[in-house]
Amino acid sequence: MSYLPNFVSWAVVVTLLTAIFSPYGGLYNDIRKMMGLDAVFLMGEKEAFYPLAIFSDMWKNVGWGSIVYLSAITAVDQGLYEAATIDGANRWQCTWHITIPGIATTIGIMFIMRMGGILSADYDQVLLLQQPANLQISQVLDTYVLQTGIRYGKFEYATAIGLVKSLISLGMVVITNHLAKKYGEVGLW
Repeated sequence: MSYLPNFVSWAVVVTLLTAIFSPYGGLYNDIRKMMGLDAVFLMGEKEAFYPLAIFSDMWKNVGWGSIVYLSAITAVDQGLYEAATIDGANRWQCTWHITIPGIATTIGIMFIMRMGGILSADYDQVLLLQQPANLQISQVLDTYVLQTGIRYGKFEYATAIGLVKSLISLGMVVITNHLAKKYGEVGLW
């Protein structure tokens, strides 16, 4: 369940969410009906946009994080765990003193790479989750650039916005890389 969403597109994930929260036969509304409540179209609720966006993003990306961090944990020397157990360390102490320092490089690299995408909001996800009811609060920079360039034909303005966003993202990667090398001895270059 956790790996699957990482390997499918946002269109499939949003279609699945729409099926779950559908007022006509969706699991969410079937449970509401059993409780004596009326069916609602949660995907069209303005207040539900942020929780749905956050939940679906976490659900889709937990698989990638699991793959990366589990592979990093398997590279930690098992002899360290055995020696710590013999010395009387419990599971929490092994995690704190062996696992986390053993995967610190991976944590640092993943952090640097995520900082480069901090201004990106998975416009595929946002575009597919947008409904007329939540359009006011669901507009992000990427969907604004797409709308400005395609719908209004202001290609130069949309390109300038995209370029500035990319330069800011590059600057954030450079700054984060510098700070990670200075304080964590981890860096991309």
